[in-house]
Amino acid sequence: MAFEAEKTRQENAIIKAQKQEIEHKNIQLQDTIDELTITKVSRRAKAITLFIAVALLITEDAIMHFIISPYMHENFFFTLLANGLVVILLKPIEKVVEHYLLSRLVLNRRKRAG
Repeated sequence: MAFEAEKTRQENAIIKAQKQEIEHKNIQLQDTIDELTITKVSRRAKAITLFIAVALLITEDAIMHFIISPYMHENFFFTLLANGLVVILLKPIEKVVEHYLLSRLVLNRRKRAG
């Protein structure tokens, strides 16, 4: 009977160690999934930001051509300043888009879980 009790304790110890290893692997796997998800969202945010940049540059060019140009007669520095402003705004726009996409992803996961 003592032999059976010792054998059961050893088996329980092995099972407990295996359970801890599985939990550790699950945490590592979830971390990897989270990193891949963030990378995917970041790429999507970059693509959306690129689309926004093109739209802003087209809008800026139209404004320059039809509204400002008749009064300023091709002011190169004003156009350069406007284009520079669009370029400077790209990173903050990307961060806002990325934050929006991540928050939407978290909301969708909570809806599925709940």
